[in-house]
Amino acid sequence: MQEIKYCLILIIGLFSLSLKSAARIFPSEGIKLNYTQIMFEYNPVFGATEYRIHIFPQTKFGGNDTKRETIVRNHSLAVIIDNILEFGENYKWYYEAYKNNNKLKTSDEFFFGINPCPFIDSNHYKFSVTQFDSIALTNNILFLDQLGIAINRKGKPVWFLPNERKSTYRNIAMSSNGTITLLQDNDCIEKDLLGNVFWLAPNDGKVSGDSAEYYHHDFAKLKDGTFFTSSYIFEKAANRLNPSAFIKIRYNTLIQYDVNKKVLWSWNEKNFIDSKTMFAGILKDQTESAGTHLNSFFVDEKNNCILTSYRNDSRISMIDKKTGLFKYQFTGKKDTLLPKSAVAVDFSKQHHATILKNGNIMFYNNNIDFINPNGNAVFPHVLIISPPTKAKKAGVIWDYECSTSAFPKGVNGKEGFAKELPNGNILISMGGANRSFEVTRNKKIVWECFFEKIDATTNTWQPVNNYRTNFTSSLYPQYYTVDMGLAADSLPLKNHAITINNEGTEDDSYQINIFDTDQKTILMSSVISVKNRSPKSVKIQLNKKIKNLQSIYLEIFPLNNKEYYYSSKLIALN
Repeated sequence: MQEIKYCLILIIGLFSLSLKSAARIFPSEGIKLNYTQIMFEYNPVFGATEYRIHIFPQTKFGGNDTKRETIVRNHSLAVIIDNILEFGENYKWYYEAYKNNNKLKTSDEFFFGINPCPFIDSNHYKFSVTQFDSIALTNNILFLDQLGIAINRKGKPVWFLPNERKSTYRNIAMSSNGTITLLQDNDCIEKDLLGNVFWLAPNDGKVSGDSAEYYHHDFAKLKDGTFFTSSYIFEKAANRLNPSAFIKIRYNTLIQYDVNKKVLWSWNEKNFIDSKTMFAGILKDQTESAGTHLNSFFVDEKNNCILTSYRNDSRISMIDKKTGLFKYQFTGKKDTLLPKSAVAVDFSKQHHATILKNGNIMFYNNNIDFINPNGNAVFPHVLIISPPTKAKKAGVIWDYECSTSAFPKGVNGKEGFAKELPNGNILISMGGANRSFEVTRNKKIVWECFFEKIDATTNTWQPVNNYRTNFTSSLYPQYYTVDMGLAADSLPLKNHAITINNEGTEDDSYQINIFDTDQKTILMSSVISVKNRSPKSVKIQLNKKIKNLQSIYLEIFPLNNKEYYYSSKLIALN
């Protein structure tokens, strides 16, 4: 018998929550899942100080495989089960409630299954991992967007995106509240873990003036719950080298939507960019132009700015969201159209420019325009630079060459991605090459993975590239339950405490509001921060005395996700 114990603080009398509801059972009866890292959740039993979750794989004849039983002990109403469950298996589970080792209840039995995952077949897919150092951030999950899957740091798939047809995926990422955002074919989509659509961009042409918005490259859900994406507008203009002919110009746009798909803000580069830039390099007989080719944005919500990256003219720009004007621009291209004072960094055809916590800018320098005079292999670089100011130019702070013996002829491809991890290391995806790795600021590789799949025609292993390799701490970065400490819905106010259990894998902060019977008068408002996978209690301390108080209303939600709230009506016992 395998037994795992999760040591959390003992709790008396538990009340839980899930999204906008009271406690629930998960995995629910008969559900089919597409992931193996699962948050088990169950109903409270008054007086219980411990819960024991029993999980049995089912045999092919429907019986219990008792030799592989797993027992997980826990003191709150939800717990992540990881590295135990397998794709293609069926399971039975139930839970028991205990008080000081005395059993209070045994629940009903629940059956669920995990669908087969084609990517775990080592005869068809390989995720070759090397861990060079224990300081690598090994507990998180990486999304491989071309395949539509997530793997753990051992190279084992833990989630895949269900799909009934062949689709093209880009920029699969997890929002802080555990939903999946991605570009799928021509759509910007938010999904739950099961692949159900939560939100779909309208793609109605209200910004482009066309039949569609032509979403491309980047899509993100912001912390305020709005959605941000890049798109195109196409316009015809006279070819300057041949005025009698017209050329179709592709301009980049940016769009911000609210949850109801209303356009909150949009930006069209045509209104802010020099026409010389748009028409640079156009030939006499050319009929279409890809323009500047915006390939990423980073929304700086604090400063109300947007950092944008343009591949074709090797340019990075900071947009003032209020005015739409460029606060600054810089480029490494030698024949730049920008003022020479802006040129301070040598790079070309870059991707994924982001702002780090300290305000510096990091991006993946594809380094395509560089030719080594000695004939040596040329590789991309990852650069961290200080942004330009009125007093000084942009300057290089950190420059890392993504060289590797795996590609003796170098890498001269498109795409590419670099992101700072919570431990300060950099996660790099080489875009045009099937390699992702983690490197320290001292330029030491601590983890590396190569992605391959078999070519059925030639029976040879072929590389699987990724546009971006995003990461998340788990499939449940934000998840919480609430312990009211009650046997019923009555609440003695004096010195009573509520416990919030942060069941997720990231630290979080919660707003707690208590209202009078009218549900408008605030009797208490408090914010508490809770470490990941930990509980924290807060005492009820009303800010005013109200005569004949009969009931109160409780509301709790994470500060960065007001939609994920717990609410309850309670009878007040003075």
